[in-house]
Amino acid sequence: MKTNASWIEELFLKVDDHFSKGEFPEGKKILEELLESEPGFGKAHNHLGWLYFAKLDDYEKAEYHYGLAIRFDPMYPAGYLNMAHLLLFMNRHTALIEHTEKVLTVEGVNKNILYTLMGRSYEVNEHYKQATQAYKMAIRYALNKQEMDTLLESMERLKTKNGLIEKRFFFF
Repeated sequence: MKTNASWIEELFLKVDDHFSKGEFPEGKKILEELLESEPGFGKAHNHLGWLYFAKLDDYEKAEYHYGLAIRFDPMYPAGYLNMAHLLLFMNRHTALIEHTEKVLTVEGVNKNILYTLMGRSYEVNEHYKQATQAYKMAIRYALNKQEMDTLLESMERLKTKNGLIEKRFFFF
């Protein structure tokens, strides 16, 4: 006899299978059915948040579901990271910085990604010194050459921007 937990896991795997095949309406339907019977299943909220963000461009619903993912499954790092990506995309700088500073204490969260997102937000909002510091922190947590190269490129880009500003070269 299947336990409730195994039933949930099976449905969740079906969602991943549908999503991997680009069958988003089918996956969404399963997530909604799953959450109807198990409204506190954080991972399902995270997946639904991702669907609203990445595929349906409904950022309000994405934020809502990411928030529920974090609330119901505070040890699941993906909800935190996805919320940070959403906040960066929406250029909600203050909210992103506040969010990432809290999340840095969560066990298992990828600090490289969080600091990189913070750096991008600072950079987009022309806070180049803070961006540089965030990228330096991200480098401390980088685990492969590609991550390192991307962060070093980001720091070079900041140097170029700072040089242009010092020369009073402005883009119109």
